[in-house]
Amino acid sequence: MKAKKLAAVLLSGAMVVGSLAGCGATENTTPETDGEGTETTGTEEAGTGETEVTAPEVEEGASIDFEDGSCSFVGNDITSVGGTKNAAIAVADYNGSKALQVTPEGKSDVAFQMDALLGDNADKVASIDVTIGLESADGAFHAASGSLNVVADGGQVQSQSWSIYLENANPRTFTLKVDDASVFANGGNFTVALLDDNQANDGGAFATYYIDNVVFRDADGKILEADTSAEYVNAATGKDISNLFMLENAQEVGQGNSGGGWSQADIFSDAELISAMQPGDVLEISYASETGNLWVVMNASAAGWMRVGVGDCDGSGQQYAYYNNSRNIIQITYEQIAAVCGEDASTWGGNIQAESDGAWEVFSVTLGQQGQYGAFSPAVTLEGSFSGGGWSQSGPDMSEEFLAALVPGTAIEVTYTSETGEIWLVFPDSAAGWMRVGVGDFDGSGQGYASFDGSKAYITYETIAEILGDDVSTWGGRVQLEATSNWEAYTVSVGTMAPLYANNHQVVIEGSFSGGGWSQDGPEMSEEFLAALVPGSVINISYASETGEIWLVFPDSAAGWMRVGVGDFDGSGQGYATCTGNYAQITYETIAEILGDDVSAWGGRVQFEATSNWEAYSISVGQR
Repeated sequence: MKAKKLAAVLLSGAMVVGSLAGCGATENTTPETDGEGTETTGTEEAGTGETEVTAPEVEEGASIDFEDGSCSFVGNDITSVGGTKNAAIAVADYNGSKALQVTPEGKSDVAFQMDALLGDNADKVASIDVTIGLESADGAFHAASGSLNVVADGGQVQSQSWSIYLENANPRTFTLKVDDASVFANGGNFTVALLDDNQANDGGAFATYYIDNVVFRDADGKILEADTSAEYVNAATGKDISNLFMLENAQEVGQGNSGGGWSQADIFSDAELISAMQPGDVLEISYASETGNLWVVMNASAAGWMRVGVGDCDGSGQQYAYYNNSRNIIQITYEQIAAVCGEDASTWGGNIQAESDGAWEVFSVTLGQQGQYGAFSPAVTLEGSFSGGGWSQSGPDMSEEFLAALVPGTAIEVTYTSETGEIWLVFPDSAAGWMRVGVGDFDGSGQGYASFDGSKAYITYETIAEILGDDVSTWGGRVQLEATSNWEAYTVSVGTMAPLYANNHQVVIEGSFSGGGWSQDGPEMSEEFLAALVPGSVINISYASETGEIWLVFPDSAAGWMRVGVGDFDGSGQGYATCTGNYAQITYETIAEILGDDVSAWGGRVQFEATSNWEAYSISVGQR
């Protein structure tokens, strides 16, 4: 599948009612009428005459009105304004129409994936209109405020405040004048943040807020059409991680280059680094190509001129690169190169080239070790934003609840940013002494690295226990963060991690399917798809759902109408699919446990289901 991509001034509660009118947002108001629905123009007295003031003509309508029920192009952005938390996102009825409903746990920031929504028009956006409404659990009106933002690379490029401080101006429309729309064409997003809430300031819950009638206009006031089937790529990762390995101890090693179909050009020309590659190493290449395909060529290896990861593009069926669903990142492993060129990397030659069956361009090449992404389920979260310079430490106290949740099989997740990409933990008060955990070789100790990708880091209980011992009560009362460069951490959580498996040689069934809670729909399984379902394979689902989960239904299996991966949602407790909120996996072994090992008995259809409204964009089967 070539999936569509979808990565402020805070005002105190006391000031919201009294002084938010001058926050700088432009409010679009309804024209006056003559009492019978006919618009009238305003007039301004000037001396003895009247000057007619006519508003400029603009197109009516909206780029996104949510009436189609789709919101797959919206996601949480917890990094750009700092300290925000994930919110539940869904389409719901509000103020007489459909709108995007955002139910936050605290301060929140939701992002619109602009390049996917607007395509080639992303850099033409001159202004954005958005209508925002508030709804509180107690039924009363409470003032709130936030910001409209242009964000890129995890930070604000432009920000403008919004506020709703009068009940009779709820909902209210705001306009953001965009300074530089080229940011959107290069992966930047438009976000709406809720940052200050009078009810929350008084100890209540944060308001549910609604976003509707989003209008993207060009410099001439023309409305730009949006593709609402687009998919959001989590800005916290900055990339589509589907089907890929997490890279540990990653370093950028290559260079950009481009070529036509079946032409090659150098992308990695460091003979010393290439010859030092070892088992477990992975090359990750960020690219674009006309066909979505890319692989590498070892043009100077002792074994001869060799393609690696070409799959069947040249008819060889040799082996397949690991592609993400967006077809903008591939990974090639040491083991794949060694299978073609031999295990001694010193014989591979001093450079690596890229090639495709269509025009291509490579943007970056990164070398790291194989890690594993996962779907993290937090049990306890320590809130608060902490930051520091290179080799400085800061962090939260660990609550009793947090410490009690640290048991074998759990992990600590840190959401963060750092200038150089890494972060690790420090336990300053442990019985074992002041100890770093997950620092790897950054301090020369070579103790083992945390798993990190530049925005999320994971350190397992077992990794910590190896340094501090198994008795959590001796780990001290604080956990701190540290990196070699300036860093900022937004949350520290303990929970469980369900693995996501890198997989390649995929057979894809495309097509969009959707349903309400507990309803099913899905495609016919092709013979090729069924043939790829073998031990060690994994089914990948690209999707969105209001509550985050999805699973499979096999309606025609010999074993009967069967759910697989439903977990305990239906009370069966059979085991959960691994779900991230937009990407899910179910292994062959999980299915076979329910339906048996004979794939021919699984039936001809596979369907999707969730407890809430859901939409699935593709399903594929790949090989681990």
